[in-house]
Amino acid sequence: MSSVKKTYRIVPVRDLKLRKIAIFIFIIISFVGLISFFWVPDLSLSIPFLYMIYVFITLYTFRFAKNDIFSPLSFFIFFSFFGFSLKLLFLSISLYEPFFAKGYHYNFQYNGSTISLAFAVFLIGYVSFIIGFNAVKKGLKLKIYERLAHPFMLTMLSVILIIASFYFRSRYLVGIPGYNVALIEHAGYLYYPLLYGAIIVTDLAYYTALVRNSRFYTIAGLLLFVLSALLEALLGWKGGSAIAILLILLIYYYVNQYKQHVRRVISKYIITILLILIFLFVLLYPVVTNYRYAVIISGDKADLSNFSILLREYKDVQSFDFSKTLLGVFGRFSGLDNLVGIVSYNQQGISGHLASPPSFFLNLFGMGIQPEQFYTWYILGVDPNIITTSAPTGWGALYIYGGIIGVMIGMLLIGMLSKLLYLTFLTNILRDGRWIIFYAIFMIKIFWPVVFEGTIVNYGTKHFISLLVIYSLFIIMLNILHQRLYAK
Repeated sequence: MSSVKKTYRIVPVRDLKLRKIAIFIFIIISFVGLISFFWVPDLSLSIPFLYMIYVFITLYTFRFAKNDIFSPLSFFIFFSFFGFSLKLLFLSISLYEPFFAKGYHYNFQYNGSTISLAFAVFLIGYVSFIIGFNAVKKGLKLKIYERLAHPFMLTMLSVILIIASFYFRSRYLVGIPGYNVALIEHAGYLYYPLLYGAIIVTDLAYYTALVRNSRFYTIAGLLLFVLSALLEALLGWKGGSAIAILLILLIYYYVNQYKQHVRRVISKYIITILLILIFLFVLLYPVVTNYRYAVIISGDKADLSNFSILLREYKDVQSFDFSKTLLGVFGRFSGLDNLVGIVSYNQQGISGHLASPPSFFLNLFGMGIQPEQFYTWYILGVDPNIITTSAPTGWGALYIYGGIIGVMIGMLLIGMLSKLLYLTFLTNILRDGRWIIFYAIFMIKIFWPVVFEGTIVNYGTKHFISLLVIYSLFIIMLNILHQRLYAK
């Protein structure tokens, strides 16, 4: 058996246990969901039917998928469950209002039939992704061997890049909600290298500490993630802590699985930092929401003093509404409610800004704006002068570009490309564990925004190319540095 198949087909016992637990929970929730449909008045009969199809497809894929819990397929199934399956239940039984129900002047009408149609579009993309993912059987083999720098150097460089990235972005208004034009020309030439340079070096520092089983440098690496998450909050982004949590988990999982058994005492520190980051995420979510609108979008400066003013408003624990925060987080799982608006808008014949019949390439090159802008301005009715966008999801973006055919082909290609990268990662991980860093960043910073936020053009081109180029440069520099030190 080849090394590719051998690596790919080995499913750890822990994963098998998690798989069984996930299947059991999924079955229970699905059963409750099906039962709940009986209490929904005037329910479209197609909704329970489509939901059952989704359940059977998911269970079949769960049962026979031969990949780990952090594979693109596992991510895809997990977040689709939150974004589409659960939201179908909430939308159907009217316990959850779509996020556009208040505060938006949306230009469409929706009901049970349009919800059913939107879920059918989701299912088409869902199946297309799974087919594309399973179609690829082999990754690329690269003859690059691992060369690591000392964790102290990586930690210091990470601190410098994190602070430099924060200063540049806050000083020149780059990569901040509410601003799409930087204060200096060609800011992206510095923004992307600083952004991905900081992420890559932070991950490298953490990875190197885990491989060395160093308690001190592991703690230092974890604190770098906390620093990065806090600075992201100061810039007005709510997902900094969530991104840090996922990166820490992915790197720890693959290091422990393929490279080095991490000592239990180090694992305890990792769990502690993860709990702190979860607490920060829940605590800061409503704060950053108000900070984002009251300070940044109003044109004020994003800095520590303005952030601390809003933070003091939440110093009284009794004023903190945990349930409201959870609903807000759940609403951020871009999914069916976003797709309902796009499908409704298109079906009601008011998509005058798109090619008719839907043409992927005419819409891609002829709209002049990206799908998330089209969705926010024309469908949700947000004033284009307000620089903000809502996530149309990958399904919605592809539907805007090319209708049902666009969803089918787009999700099929995304599934194939993500499987190719996944198998390439597994093929090379024993030879060069630094692939863990590239794969982890790809999953969190590229795969998630493209598939579930729908920023296909921006993240599929600029961000992915930036990640590939900056990562390659760091690998080349580390290899050259190692050769020179070894030669001496």
